[in-house]
This record gives sequence, structure tokens and C-alpha cells, in this order.
Amino acid sequence: HYHAAEWLDIIRRLWTAEEEFDHEGRFFNIIKGFHQPKPIQHPHPPIMSAGSSETGARFAAKYADMVFTSMTEANETEATARIKAQRAMGRKAFGREFQVWTTCSVVCRPTEKEALDYARYYILEHGDWEAAANLSGGRRPTGPPGPGERLHSPGWGGYFLMGTPEQIVDRLIHLTHMGLDGVVLSWVNYEAELAHWISDVIPLMEQAGLRQPYTP
Repeated sequence: HYHAAEWLDIIRRLWTAEEEFDHEGRFFNIIKGFHQPKPIQHPHPPIMSAGSSETGARFAAKYADMVFTSMTEANETEATARIKAQRAMGRKAFGREFQVWTTCSVVCRPTEKEALDYARYYILEHGDWEAAANLSGGRRPTGPPGPGERLHSPGWGGYFLMGTPEQIVDRLIHLTHMGLDGVVLSWVNYEAELAHWISDVIPLMEQAGLRQPYTP
């Protein structure tokens, strides 16, 4: 994080400085640093950061515009408290406000049964749980859910959004009430499922006030 902090100090200066500058630091030495063209976003492109350790959380609170937190449906109470604590720490330690995001796996189908059937198909019948355990390093569920347990997506699945378009939007509204500002979405089949998301879910999100309509 010390390396990343110095790098961010440099890159933000490159994004905004109108004259060349020198930098001599612990990790970087720069002579006559300058960047052109400048970013379109002002004052600079949004910075996103995720950190589960105390050091990582402080780094994100100090530097990031969008801070990631991990959560599942099973630990919503803990996640809500963590979101509030991270915002409070950012205000107290650095005088900063930032957005808080999480990641979501999506299974959206016209009916709840179709969504559940597909989730069972890819999670229970074809989920590579050994690979998921290796990927997560023990920080995520390492085996398929047992009888009576909620389905959860393998690997870095995050919060599981499963159901009809209306049910998905209801869950997104619920996440905003928990204090989240946004989500990063993932699907099993991006090419096919993104088209359904755009046609079936986004209009409902706009109606619910979760998203502004796109204007070219």
C-alpha cells in the first residue's frame, strides 16, 4: 500500500499539473514528469480500490472515490455495519466522502423457476469448486451448498442476485437501503445475458430511480 500510495500521488499530479515536475521518493524517481493530454474527467478519473485488511481499508478511504466491500446475503448485518464504519473512518481520519460498492453475480430469467433451475445447473451440476477454492484462498465458500442451504455462486461470486427482473430490482433497492452506492455485475454468459439485462432490467431500474437513463 505504501508503493500504491506514492504511485497515486504521482499519477494524480500527472493528471492535473500544467508544468513539468520532479519527484524523488521511496519507490519512484521522476525528472520532468508531465502528462498530456489530460483526462476528460475532472479533476481526474475515478479511483476504485478494494481492501479487506485494516491497512487496505484505510488506503481506500484516503485515496479512492469508490471503495469495494465484499458481502453475501448471509452476512448483510455485518456488511451494513462495516459500510457505516468505513464511511465514518473516512470522514474522521481523512475528511473524505466516497462511494461504497460491492460485487454481484446475476442469474435473471423471466420466471423465478427458470432462474433457480439455471442457478442449480451451473452451480450444483457444473460448478468447479476445487478451482473456486484455489482462487479464493479460503476466503469464500469452498464447496457447493448442501440441502437447505442458499445457493451461492462459486469463486468471487459476491452477493447473489437471482430471480425475475422485478425481483432483481427489488434486491438492488434493498442494497441501496443498506448503504451501497453501486454494484459491479457478473454473469456466466456475458454476451447472452447482458442483452436481457439491458432490455428487461435497466428500464425497471430507471423506473425505480436506481439509474439515470442514458443520453448520448
